[in-house]
Parts: sequence; structure tokens; C-alpha cells
Amino acid sequence: MMNRKHMFMTTAASIALVLAGCGANSGASVTRTAASAAEQVAMVVPAETTDTEIIVAAANDTAETVEEAIEPIKATYTLASGQDITINEAGTYLIQGTATDTTIIVEAADTDKVTLVLENVTIENADFPAIYVKSADTVHVQTSADSVNTLSVTGAFVADGETNTNATIFSKDDLVLEGEGTLNISSSTHGIVSKDDLKVKSGTYVVSAIKDGLKANDELTIKGGTLNITAAEGLEATIVTIEDGDTTINATDDGINATLKSDKEDIGTPTIQISGGTVSVTMGAGDTDALDVNGNLYISGGTVNISGQSAFDFDGEGALTGGTVTVNGTQVTSIENSMMGGMGGRGGMMGGGRHMGGQMPSDMGAMDTQMPSDMATMAGRGMGERMQA
Repeated sequence: MMNRKHMFMTTAASIALVLAGCGANSGASVTRTAASAAEQVAMVVPAETTDTEIIVAAANDTAETVEEAIEPIKATYTLASGQDITINEAGTYLIQGTATDTTIIVEAADTDKVTLVLENVTIENADFPAIYVKSADTVHVQTSADSVNTLSVTGAFVADGETNTNATIFSKDDLVLEGEGTLNISSSTHGIVSKDDLKVKSGTYVVSAIKDGLKANDELTIKGGTLNITAAEGLEATIVTIEDGDTTINATDDGINATLKSDKEDIGTPTIQISGGTVSVTMGAGDTDALDVNGNLYISGGTVNISGQSAFDFDGEGALTGGTVTVNGTQVTSIENSMMGGMGGRGGMMGGGRHMGGQMPSDMGAMDTQMPSDMATMAGRGMGERMQA
């Protein structure tokens, strides 16, 4: 049952005050549920009701998230070209309008939770993120119901001091994507980046990026929503977890990549784990991997459809214990490292012979076991590129 500290209604009079307050916020309401908090309570609580327990029970019966839904809008912002919006304290903020060269900046205390509600927002920037989280505990980017929002960066990103702000949505702290609307993201580099954790809970996202679609240093978790990503790499983090939702990725490097990017000592081994939802990955030609992990790969549920030359590339354990996995139209019952041509690729002959099945061609038998200097340089360059943020 909901903790009563979230319920600010103890009498019918106090309910009236709360509902009146909601109406004063430019008609805006947080859209985490289908109906507003006022509508939810009104649907099941008679006007003459004064019993606090009945009110609490009615709210619980109507929506589990009512304590979030009744959170008032702290301020409403209308975008203007060339003018940044800076939010420096906890609360829920409604953003509306269209602008160019404008950034929504969150610079709050490390304990503050901030929600940005996007309602038909369009921002096109030349060289800086549309949303930039400098500091906060957690920032929720929420799309309002039936809204279509578009954020894009078209040119080379400029740094903010020592911070390489290289994504259309760039956050130094935990970032949560949710809502009932659509968010279109376009980027000349990365689409959405969190230097901490990144979570997708609900909403529709169409992401087009030159490099990574969604990227987190620590954990990237898909709990719901619909994602359609076109990028060099679709999803990247130290830990990638997919629990639900519908994720479609078209990639030219790795579809989903788990590699050590975090500096947290307790983060563990890089891992991809899929337990639900639908994941469809289509890979471009060349040395590309649909699911690439410098650690462990676990699939225990959901539906995974892969189209490409290399389905799986993992350095640790690989286990398929549930769900349905199809590779190029054929259902598979186990996870095996894929074989494909190409020397010098990540995990190829120089990484243990994955692409050659561990067998050395006869014409290479006479080669010196020492790596030639030019090939060593190439391998070092490849590793450097892999470790870039």
C-alpha cells in the first residue's frame, strides 16, 4: 500500500486545494498515467467524502503511480531561440515550444530529483546538447501524452570546459526516459549519453546517430517502451539489461555492446542480459557483431531476432536458457561465438582466432609469431578507439 506521506489530502477541503493548485499550473499535469491525478480521485471519490482512509484507498485503487502523478508542475518554460533554460532545484518542469541554439540545463544539488516534461518540444542546435545535465541525483525526461518532440544537433560538439559534451541529450548523472509521447533524437555524434546509469521505462524513441544511439558508463536498462535506433552502435554500457519493450537496432559496428566503461569498483564484469521484450538487430556488412560483450552474455527470455554475419561475440560465459532467438531466419538453441572473415578485427585472429575458428591457415604457418610492428600499431589504434568515451 502507498505510504501515506505521499498523500497530501487529509480532508475534502485539502483535496479541493490540491486540485485547484493543479488547475493553476497552466493546465499541465504529469502524464505518467492515463488520467490526471484530479480525474483519478474524482472518478472514485464522491465529493462529500471526508474519510482519509477512503481517499487513500481510492487513490490506490485508481493508479499505483498516483503519488507521482499528483506532483505539481513547479514551473512552465516556453523555449526561445538562443536562450538557455537553467534549472537548479528539484521539481517537475514543463517545457514547450520550438527553438534553435537553445539548451535545457539542469544544474541542481546532488540529492535533487528533476523531471523535465516535454510537450511538443523542438530544439535544433549546431554544436551543443539540447538537454545537458550538469548535476543532479536523477533526471527524468518525460514525454507528455500524444506529444511529438524532436531534439537534434547537426554539427561538431563543443566542450564545456573539460567535459566533452558529445550527445544530443548528455547527462553526468542518472538519467531516466519515460512518458506517453514520442521523442526523436538526431545527432552528429551520440544520441543519448549518461555518464552514470541510463534507464528507459516507457515512451517511443527514434534515434539516429553517427556513433552510439544510447550509451551509459555504468548500467543501461530497458524496462519498456519502443526504441528504433540507427547508429554505428545501438546500445553501449558496461552492463546492458533488457527486461521488456520493443527495441529495433540497425547498426554498422555493434548492435549491443557491453564493455568496461565504468570506474566503479563494484560494477562487475561487462554483461549483456536479456530476459524479456523483443530485440531486433540488423547489422551492416563487415567486421560487425550483433551482440558484442567483453564478458558474459545471458539470454533467459524474450524474443531476439538477429540479421547479420556475426550474431554473438563474447569473451566470458554465454548462456541461452529461455526465450526465442533467431539468427538469419533460423532459431538457435544455444549461444556460440560466431565465425566470420577478416584479420585484425576485434576478437579476430589476434584475439584468439574467433573469426577463424582457432585454426591457422597453412600459408601463415611460416609467419613469425611476433606481431609485425605495423600490425601492432593497428591493433593498438583499434584498442584506443574502443576505449574512447
